[in-house]
Amino acid sequence: MAKGGSPSGVEVSVSGTGMALMVGEAGRFTFFGVPSNTELQFRRAADGIDATLRVEPSPVPVIVELSNLKW
Repeated sequence: MAKGGSPSGVEVSVSGTGMALMVGEAGRFTFFGVPSNTELQFRRAADGIDATLRVEPSPVPVIVELSNLKW
């Protein structure tokens, strides 16, 4: 698959926790109990996606939605 397009198949993991999932076509995902000051890791070997996002402490839910990937 070429870079760009659908987020389907991107693996998202929470660094150091063992929590991981595959993102579906809609690009939405949810993790509960994510530790403070951690990183989300995004990978899809088919097109070389390999990125991280630091998650800072927040009193409200943090929403991340993948769409139109242009990495």
